[in-house]
Amino acid sequence: MIGDVNLFLYRADDDESDEDVVGELEIMIARTEARGRGLAKEAVQAFMWYVVDSLPAVLDEYARGCAGGNTTTNNNSSKKPPSRLSYFRVKIDKDNVRSLGLFENTGFRRVSEPNFFGEVELRADVGGEAAQSGKRDCIIAQTLSYGQV
Repeated sequence: MIGDVNLFLYRADDDESDEDVVGELEIMIARTEARGRGLAKEAVQAFMWYVVDSLPAVLDEYARGCAGGNTTTNNNSSKKPPSRLSYFRVKIDKDNVRSLGLFENTGFRRVSEPNFFGEVELRADVGGEAAQSGKRDCIIAQTLSYGQV
């Protein structure tokens, strides 16, 4: 294993819909000898495609977690279960030029100036090129379905 890629789902903090969630991505290539070889870009593309392809199951699992395992009654809130992933986002330190370049070259666009912590937010549309390129470019994305990993 050379690193990992993660997805964190959050309720959308805009007022568009109470049923929307945002997918925040994180990636780490831990082994220095594996960096700079395009593996992070391939992992991000494959993972985004995998999430989009498995979206109903991903949202259902998120809803069960929010409801304490019960999708019919959410004990924490009267909000409906999520029905849509609004967008993918990443938050990257303004000085992390390599990571900013990785995500910008993968189809993400900057949507903010650095915040108090020096982080820049970038976003990609769920149905956009960034999410779809994984299916086209990454063989592993075509071989696994949700629940097999």
